[in-house]
Amino acid sequence: MAFFIMTTLVSYAYPSSGQEDVDDEPLVHPGREFDSLDAISPASQDYNIYMLDNIPPKYKIYLETCMDKMEPIGKCGLDDVIQEILTNEPVSRDCCLKVVGAGKQCFIETNKLMFQFYQLKRFASQVSFKINEEDVDDEPLVHPGREFDSLDAISPASQDYNIYMLDNIPPKYKIYLETCMDKMEPIGKCGLDDVIQEILTNEPVSRDCCLKVVGAGKQCFIETNKLMFQFYQLKRFASQVSFKINEVWNRCSAEVESPSSSDDFAI
Repeated sequence: MAFFIMTTLVSYAYPSSGQEDVDDEPLVHPGREFDSLDAISPASQDYNIYMLDNIPPKYKIYLETCMDKMEPIGKCGLDDVIQEILTNEPVSRDCCLKVVGAGKQCFIETNKLMFQFYQLKRFASQVSFKINEEDVDDEPLVHPGREFDSLDAISPASQDYNIYMLDNIPPKYKIYLETCMDKMEPIGKCGLDDVIQEILTNEPVSRDCCLKVVGAGKQCFIETNKLMFQFYQLKRFASQVSFKINEVWNRCSAEVESPSSSDDFAI
């Protein structure tokens, strides 16, 4: 399998070394650190005004409609939603009702806008899966069978692209990824290609695979899959899979904690 060859290539490119797994820490700690995000300079305010002025008119009308749906009621407003995204502190049930009432697309687009503001834009690349994790589109990115199998095909030029990409990963991050790849090494019928197949086709991996996923740790699992979607034959899906990677983690965590059947459990 090409994915197994890629795994071998990564292991060859990255010298072995150990590194502790990264905790699923909040992006901002609640309290003073979160409150400090309110501080903004005149120059930053000018940046925000310029950003808003350059939103396409039709999209601006759509966003204004969405913002009306997300208007604060009682103690629930957009700032509470942003606080959950950044600090992992859950919003109230009333807030959840408001979020659902606004509709999925309105909720996503409104939060995308908020993370374009100067004081929040440094978190933009880290929050997409947090915004999406409660509601994921079930349409597969690739159909199982021939379409998925065709991803194995790779030209010499594409292989050169992959080698170049690997050679330009920062050294410390290479060491961390190599450690993660060791944790995700194929055992039996479970390997990274099976995980990628679930991400792209929505066909669930086995419980054995879920045990492997959870055993690797969440951050290792996420970073390993981020790497895989930088390879030439997968990179076209990179912008679409962040929430699906998180969904696979959530499903496997639930499967390991409360298995749907104990018959397929094996050690």
